[in-house]
Amino acid sequence: EALKTRLSDQLKQQKEMELHQKQIAEITEALMTKVQIELPAKVLESSLKENLDQRLQKAKDEGKNAEELAKLTEEIKVEVEKSLKRHLIIDAVAEQHHVQVTREDLESQIQMAAQRSNRKPQEIADQLQKSGQINQVVAEIREAKALEVLLDKVLGRFVANPGHGD
Repeated sequence: EALKTRLSDQLKQQKEMELHQKQIAEITEALMTKVQIELPAKVLESSLKENLDQRLQKAKDEGKNAEELAKLTEEIKVEVEKSLKRHLIIDAVAEQHHVQVTREDLESQIQMAAQRSNRKPQEIADQLQKSGQINQVVAEIREAKALEVLLDKVLGRFVANPGHGD
């Protein structure tokens, strides 16, 4: 009976998580569709160069022909533009709602990564610091929190102190 209850609770939690992820994806897609934004030319150019050079070289090394390279170039351009647009929109949402990443947010993320990888949290923290990826993790946490705040607003849920990790 206890196992049955636990399995039922796990399935319920999994379904809730799936619904939550679907809602976040829908909000993100709606923002991408409805918000018109002009991408900063220099940032776009830099992102394209960064992504194109490496991926085109890999494709050339794999023996791709000119037609395949041209198609890949277009796919990368669309992907980079979409990614940059998404980043700028969600960053604006974070700014508008004063979303902050606390030390606790970062520590919690490091703790989860440590559990998933069966490593010590300090080891994960040291690796992030050495590799310079700590800022990327902070940006990802902020983005996730901004989307949570937006979802709460869309669903009409009250949040005492939105975006501040409370």
